[in-house]
Amino acid sequence: RLTPRQAFFSPKIALPLTQTLGHICGESICCYPPGIPLLMPGEEITAAALTAIEQVLHLGGEVIGLQDARFKTLLIVNCESTFPRSEGAQRI
Repeated sequence: RLTPRQAFFSPKIALPLTQTLGHICGESICCYPPGIPLLMPGEEITAAALTAIEQVLHLGGEVIGLQDARFKTLLIVNCESTFPRSEGAQRI
């Protein structure tokens, strides 16, 4: 929905993982195995992507690229006019 450059330089907020569906990803997320990026800055966060991340973690894999190593929050692009600020969001 945005170019990686637009997303990288846009203001971001951290949202609880459960509230990120449909928002624009603000960070690069890569799962090991297989080591292929799952989400890049500017992409819409889909249910399939969140499910894949949860499956990798459940099976003992790693998720890298996240600001929050505990995988409780995810950085999203802060488009307040498009996405009203959600409860629990932290400005970055």
